[in-house]
Amino acid sequence: MKRKALGIQLDGIALLREGSHSQTPDPVLAAGMLEMMGVRQINVHLRHDRKYIQERDVRLLRQTVQTTLNMEMSPTILNPTRLRWYQSTLARTL
Repeated sequence: MKRKALGIQLDGIALLREGSHSQTPDPVLAAGMLEMMGVRQINVHLRHDRKYIQERDVRLLRQTVQTTLNMEMSPTILNPTRLRWYQSTLARTL
């Protein structure tokens, strides 16, 4: 029987961080811990307003995630202004 891969969404962790107005809990640290526990995919949702996941998170996740990093974007990305923002954000994280 083929084993299923587990993926985890980090937005909830980022929501807690933003709600507490501090630097913890850190989604990047959580991603590393989750990978050590066997998670095979890390998911983040890139919002235009950066409400939860921040540019710093994306940059560090791209550098540190050893499994699969899935970056989701809203269908509103079709808006040209938002499309340019996403492109510039991803370019800065390389």
